[in-house]
Amino acid sequence: MSYSNLRKQLDRFETEFNLANRNNPRRKAILMTDSKGKYLQDVVSRDEDIIEILFKKGAKSSNKSLLRRAKDSVRGCDSPLLMVWTGTCDFTNFSPGDRNISINEISVANVLADLIDVKKEVLEVNPTTEIIFLHCPHFSIKLWNDKQGHAESGSNGDDNVLAEKIDQLNEELISLNAADTGPKFSLDILKSSKVRRGRDRSSMRSKYSYNFKDLYKDGIHPINLLAEVWLRKLQQLVLKKCY
Repeated sequence: MSYSNLRKQLDRFETEFNLANRNNPRRKAILMTDSKGKYLQDVVSRDEDIIEILFKKGAKSSNKSLLRRAKDSVRGCDSPLLMVWTGTCDFTNFSPGDRNISINEISVANVLADLIDVKKEVLEVNPTTEIIFLHCPHFSIKLWNDKQGHAESGSNGDDNVLAEKIDQLNEELISLNAADTGPKFSLDILKSSKVRRGRDRSSMRSKYSYNFKDLYKDGIHPINLLAEVWLRKLQQLVLKKCY
């Protein structure tokens, strides 16, 4: 999606959100996530704060301190909604010294096992909790490393392997969720272009790719406009489920 199309989408969301009744929520809504939460928190206004955002930079799905905060948040609540939005940090290793990212050997099955453990532990604290595992947006190892000055590190091949893992994870999350799966965030960064089919100038086809360069700050984290769109989509889900 282009910047201008994303802007139009946000304008439409703004109108819908402002017209919605945000008084007297029936239950509490919580978002448990990694650094994506920081970028959403940065763009939320005080009077729009209908989601408690719990985030930890670099958190994998197995992060115990983040899970502990989520368990504390649902404790004693009546049928809270917990949205778990991890995955971004599960398939990569981060080197703090040079800020280089590399793909790791963690499988989708490993991540799903961690998420099942999250669900089990949360429900032990509060069995009335509704848990939604949100889709993981695609991102680029190569662009991140380029931005950190490591042009030689990471490749399109790494990004392709990563994309396959994210696609598989998102597909598996559908069955892990009881009903709602939430927004498909990667659709907001998908762009299409027309390319010629073979040598026939009159035969064109659409080619799809992710617009990491324009819509991410660094290959991983959303620019403010994209963060606002993602926030609005989660707020729409909360308005539907909790009001």
